[in-house]
Amino acid sequence: MKSVLKIVSLLLFLAITLSSCNVAREQTVWQRGQHYFAFTGYEPLAHLPINVHYFIPSQGDIDTMRVVMAMHGALRNGAFNVSQWTNLAERGGFIVIAPEFPRDEWSVNMYQFGNVFTDSTFTVVNPKEKWAYNAVEAIFDYFLKTTGNRSEKYFINGHSAGGQFVHRMVLAMPNNRIKFAVASNPSSWTHAYVDGVVDAQGNVFGWPFSIKDSPFTDEETIKRYLAFPMVIQLGTADTSTTAHDLDRSIGAQATGTNRYCRGIAFFDSMKQLARDMNTPFNWQRVDVEGIGHSGRGMIYGRIMGEDEEGNPVFCIDNITTTGAYYLIFQSR
Repeated sequence: MKSVLKIVSLLLFLAITLSSCNVAREQTVWQRGQHYFAFTGYEPLAHLPINVHYFIPSQGDIDTMRVVMAMHGALRNGAFNVSQWTNLAERGGFIVIAPEFPRDEWSVNMYQFGNVFTDSTFTVVNPKEKWAYNAVEAIFDYFLKTTGNRSEKYFINGHSAGGQFVHRMVLAMPNNRIKFAVASNPSSWTHAYVDGVVDAQGNVFGWPFSIKDSPFTDEETIKRYLAFPMVIQLGTADTSTTAHDLDRSIGAQATGTNRYCRGIAFFDSMKQLARDMNTPFNWQRVDVEGIGHSGRGMIYGRIMGEDEEGNPVFCIDNITTTGAYYLIFQSR
């Protein structure tokens, strides 16, 4: 009898030990410093790996640190996106997570436009669980589960294509856990016009330039979109009309010739729509003086000069009230 009890006890000990080892192995993907790992933990999109780049400060309690999701631009470089935040994160004691959607697996339709439609003809809607925005929420869940962090919500910022992702996620996922969003310098915006965006020639444009014929045309969704705490952040020098990464499609051109004027038109038109609908409008428009199409410039709000090789120089002690860092952590 004693020998049986010993065997049972040994088996229980081994089971607990192995279980603990599995948890420990799972937690090792999150380490202090800048690292990354491949994420396939959201089942409906598990066949499309996402490289999760992140930075955790060298000091402080990970359990209580705030979290910023930093959405990359069209270059799909999550490591670079994280590096733009690291100095500020180290000093400010917050964690930066940058999901990288590899171009080979994730097309423009799937990333910038959220995989809401099956392809770029925008005629067949994907099941909601296949929308790319779910992956961000799943990564946040995984982070909480495997680190013990107690955040209930996260902040989100995206520049350029990342700005497209951010504001469309606010529209498409009204039950998200975003506390505050900053969408910076995207090439195109989704206007909450049920009948579409119309250009001077009378052409009508639906998704991704408007909600026409999309799953987001109901009044409740529009009102929640307009009421969400979000900053439309625009660089005043982001005025190129010929940049290689500027969306020059006729749908985008219908809302302006460059990113800066498109952002102004978008904000003003959605503010007027909120008035017309007699519904709260909780967006802000923030102009960043002298900054062009620079993700780091939009985070800091100021370029201090250039180094010997002509690269822009930023200083952690010289941020402005218009930079994304200030808007997220110090403005409210």
